[in-house]
Amino acid sequence: MKYITIEKIWKSFDNKYEAVIKASREARRVIEAIEKNEINLEENPYRYAIKRVVEEKTKATENKEEG
Repeated sequence: MKYITIEKIWKSFDNKYEAVIKASREARRVIEAIEKNEINLEENPYRYAIKRVVEEKTKATENKEEG
């Protein structure tokens, strides 16, 4: 996935501010891991963080609907 559309982010989260806060926290965690040489990323860490947050939220939503 090259780009994450804003619509996909808003669809995954009821509150857009919650999405921004979670993505910024994840980006901070990823950048710290890069600095400590814990992970090696080829892509932009901010895009990677947003993608992870959206995918995790999507998985959590699917699990709630199944149960």
